[in-house]
Amino acid sequence: EYQLKQEKTGLIKLHISSEEDNVKVFIVFDEYLNDGKWEFGRLSSTDLMTIDVSQGDFDIIASTAYSFKHLRVIMNKCIEVTPSLVLIQNDRVPELKKTGDEKKDVIMEAARNTFIQNAVDIYTDCPGRERSGWLCDGYFTAKAEKYFTKRNDIERCFLENFILGEYEELPKGMLPMVFPGYDTTFIPNWAMWFVLELEQYYQNTKDETLLKLAKEKVYGLVNYFKSFENEYGLLENLESWVFVEWSDAGTEDFVKGISFPTNMLYGAMLKAISSLYNDKELAIKGDKIYKTINELSFNGKLYIDETIGKTQIPKGVKSPFKQNQRLRRNNER
Repeated sequence: EYQLKQEKTGLIKLHISSEEDNVKVFIVFDEYLNDGKWEFGRLSSTDLMTIDVSQGDFDIIASTAYSFKHLRVIMNKCIEVTPSLVLIQNDRVPELKKTGDEKKDVIMEAARNTFIQNAVDIYTDCPGRERSGWLCDGYFTAKAEKYFTKRNDIERCFLENFILGEYEELPKGMLPMVFPGYDTTFIPNWAMWFVLELEQYYQNTKDETLLKLAKEKVYGLVNYFKSFENEYGLLENLESWVFVEWSDAGTEDFVKGISFPTNMLYGAMLKAISSLYNDKELAIKGDKIYKTINELSFNGKLYIDETIGKTQIPKGVKSPFKQNQRLRRNNER
């Protein structure tokens, strides 16, 4: 068993010397041990390498980066296995200057360490489990890149992947929620975050080349969402995984029908496109969505997930977050 001083990201490398044939070697690893015990599959991922060994000396290196602190070698016959780790963390992040505030310095160094391990080549959600880049997450990781490196180089690679990709398995105009490694499930909200990040990137870089390259994908999203607009101009009954965040606000009761947080994001997306491509009609449309949401969801203090118009929260309702009561079309009233 082996243990690093702290979690690291890199390529697992093994030197194997065997006088035996038909040896099975298992390399298992994890970021954390629960009461000193291994829990295989703890992160809902396969943190495992298997190697079939014959007689001889071998040097083996993994093709994928993994993150771990603890590593264990298991084998069915006694041979010599020497593990090591080739670090491939982002090395463009300078050391942080100490502030003199110990707690603050520890937090900042943890943030720096998190960033350099999640920005090896593109932004990842966590290299030990989810080794692809997720939209929405990337918007905030980009802020870290700008802070720590004063640049947006990795962000460009991250965005360019989504722009250049072809997604025949998805509805026309839609972007995957994660790339590479996407499937037919998509998060429409995350496609909107792509546009917001593109706007953020352009504001920081003035990169006209990437902006032009992205235009077809951006307007593909505009056309996709049009078909879900109801008579109020709000998105209704979006397909696939409509996701706000991990609290109850992201459960089906609050996102089916009309999701006000999703429509707020939609308005922001339209206004971002207007800013990027000088599309005045989309700015007007975005402002109208904001106005409609204020009329239907804002009670003077909170935005709530029911259509209240200018009324207050009904008496007897303990929480402002009731099950979403969809807007009924006139012919359904």
